[in-house]
Amino acid sequence: MIEAHNLIVQKGRSTLLDDVSLKLQPGQLTAIVGPNGAGKSTLLKCLSGSVSPSSGTVFWNEKPLNTFTPEELARKRAVLSQNSSVQFPFKVRDIVEMGLNPHLSTGLGQKSAEADALIRQSLELAEISALRDRTITSLSGGEQQRAHLARTLCQILHRQNTALFLDEPTSALDLKHQHGTLQLARDFAQEHNAIVVIVLHELRMTLQYCDQAVCLQQGRLVEAGPAKEVLNSSRLAELFDIPERIAKDLTRSFA
Repeated sequence: MIEAHNLIVQKGRSTLLDDVSLKLQPGQLTAIVGPNGAGKSTLLKCLSGSVSPSSGTVFWNEKPLNTFTPEELARKRAVLSQNSSVQFPFKVRDIVEMGLNPHLSTGLGQKSAEADALIRQSLELAEISALRDRTITSLSGGEQQRAHLARTLCQILHRQNTALFLDEPTSALDLKHQHGTLQLARDFAQEHNAIVVIVLHELRMTLQYCDQAVCLQQGRLVEAGPAKEVLNSSRLAELFDIPERIAKDLTRSFA
């Protein structure tokens, strides 16, 4: 379990997160939702240990996250950032293999049958096996996003009780691969007993695939709980400042 206690993040005079507390359970896909500037990516970074809060604490199984070394964290959780880019013409397979770097000290990162199997499986899960020998710079934006997803999966695919943090992983994807990515995230949570947290703007897909939802507004936690209960039409209308009729249309299929 991951628990956040009273997280506050300040940058200059701005408060990006304001006293946010929540719990994340393994085996579930949790979405962080809210309007632009609500603090979604900041919360994801705090929960993953990528950013230290100004005050408050994140615990992983009752151990403060800031007591883990970077190497320990990298072997326990993987993070797909919103803007993952590579400027050098590495082959896709080599990009995915970089996910094994945290495990070099265990020997897994070397050229081995186990490493090859993990790379192959990650490519298959992200549906980019056919692109394995292409250079990353020759791919479309959506293809690059899927390559980085495969790298992220490769980092923890061989382990149980891990965590996967995905920041808008569907932003550059076509409709087919948006659904495929969210189904993959949900399956990964269940099959690996993993904590999977995802920042999403696609509310219908959030309702379709996510078990839990965390609603943020202006850095504050509005509510957290089962997605279909939390993301009702009244709350969506208020959270996103949209007409009730539009919010009702978004939720109609999941009522």
